Amino acid sequence: MEYKKCEIDLFPTPVSLYDLSSVDVEPLLQVIEELETHAYYLVESGESSFGPQSELLNDSRLIDLKKSIKSCLDDYVDRLGIFPLSFAESWFNKTPPGGRLDLHRHEGSCISGAFYPLDEEIVPLLFKSPILPYKMNELYRPGVQTQHAYGFNTVFPSKGMLILFPSWLEHKTDFEIGKRLVVSFNTFYTHENLDAC
Repeated sequence: MEYKKCEIDLFPTPVSLYDLSSVDVEPLLQVIEELETHAYYLVESGESSFGPQSELLNDSRLIDLKKSIKSCLDDYVDRLGIFPLSFAESWFNKTPPGGRLDLHRHEGSCISGAFYPLDEEIVPLLFKSPILPYKMNELYRPGVQTQHAYGFNTVFPSKGMLILFPSWLEHKTDFEIGKRLVVSFNTFYTHENLDAC
């Protein structure tokens, strides 16, 4: 006997993918070549421009890219129903084959983003399920194909992809197969929005 069924996904975690492949990334690649990098503990075997004054997207040559990203951020924020956000830190990471990004979240940020400017075959970005610690007794059958069975969900980056996600959502990569270049950023509320709360 079949019974009428209605199913809802409770507490969804929005991760949005935007196609910015039409944006000219040559100015970005030029800026990246000029910036100093250093080893960073989250980027195993790689290099990063991350630091206390990381303001990659504030370079005057990247106005068009920054506007495009901000437009996507505004769309994301509007759908979430939160106050508008401004860019905080912005930086880039380079990970060579064999390197990887350790599991982490972006402390002190509201929404974070990752932009992939290159057409390079790289490993996916892995988002850890935030409800995994609360699953106490689910024993999934071998080979089962359901989103509920995975501790991580994958996003396969492509040239021009912008990924926006809540900063509390932990993420990582496995060992890299290509040359990974990603521009990342954090956001926070303006003082005016904080005063309105």
